[in-house]
Amino acid sequence: MILGTERMVYGMVRNLLLTILACMIPSCASKGIKLNQRWEGIDKGKLRVYVRISLPEMIDDEKQFEKQLEKQFDEKSDNRAVHLIVSYIRANLTDPSEQGIFNSMILKIVKEGKIAFRHCTDDYCEIFKDYNAKVFLEKFEKYKKKKAQSKKATGKEPAL
Repeated sequence: MILGTERMVYGMVRNLLLTILACMIPSCASKGIKLNQRWEGIDKGKLRVYVRISLPEMIDDEKQFEKQLEKQFDEKSDNRAVHLIVSYIRANLTDPSEQGIFNSMILKIVKEGKIAFRHCTDDYCEIFKDYNAKVFLEKFEKYKKKKAQSKKATGKEPAL
């Protein structure tokens, strides 16, 4: 009798765990953007930035709020993009003063960002914004190679 009761309890617990697991899996999956696309940084000529903004509990004017939210997303994502590019430059150049050479390219990249994904809940909104950094990365790599060759041959820094 005890053996039958243990099997019954085991079966109930197993079924309960399977039901909980079956309910959790869909809730963990993000709608609209795959997990392997949820990244931030520079890859294959693309700069991707993640921004999350907490929402207030009460919103009086939804249209006005939406405009403010878009402005906040633009400001925060563009600032984040600049910081990531500058960090990339600093990590790859030995002389921090060389960063100024690339300032105009940084501003051009930031002007052309496009929101790749946006998701909002009752508590927050989040975006992934993509910037085309391909031309910048190509010129940056050429500059690094040219600098290395010039420095090796003459001991002077090359011009961009």
